Amino acid sequence: LRGMIETPERIDAAFAATMRLIREVVELPLQIFSTPLVFDFPTAPSKPTIRPRGMLAAIQETGALKYGTWGASLVPELEVLGDRVTTVGNRQGYNAFDETELGSMLLAGGVRRLLISGMSTSMCIDATGRAAVERGFDVVILSDCIVGRTAVEDSTYCATVFPLYAETVTSTEALERLRGPAVA
Repeated sequence: LRGMIETPERIDAAFAATMRLIREVVELPLQIFSTPLVFDFPTAPSKPTIRPRGMLAAIQETGALKYGTWGASLVPELEVLGDRVTTVGNRQGYNAFDETELGSMLLAGGVRRLLISGMSTSMCIDATGRAAVERGFDVVILSDCIVGRTAVEDSTYCATVFPLYAETVTSTEALERLRGPAVA
């Protein structure tokens, strides 16, 4: 889906920021979840899409994110973390909670606050963030770890949409909070 992004290098920057944060917190007692959007999942029927538009149409036309293909697999940088990353299967829509076990997995693990990264800002990030709030979670959007179709989309959502229901911080700010106050 790189071709749908105005400046594809932004994907690389967001991914790098996300991986820096994960490498810094991997030893902390935090849970790391991956919620890949995958179509034609073998354990669940594909979610019917009526007249797909935009990104869903591009996914359908290109066969991207199809189960068993490179685009639907866990990236090697996360794969090497083994069981430190929990993959939530069967996600077939923008909202990572819809028809998945994410909510029950988070509750079972005692998770109350979510730090969200990924793409696309106006679709998956927004839909998942809103759904999380509706389920009682405290949501933090990592502004340098998300990618929308354009930089304007990202800045608009971070400045005007996300603050309606979530906190928006950089991965550096989130890391400082996770580590807590420095001990002298």
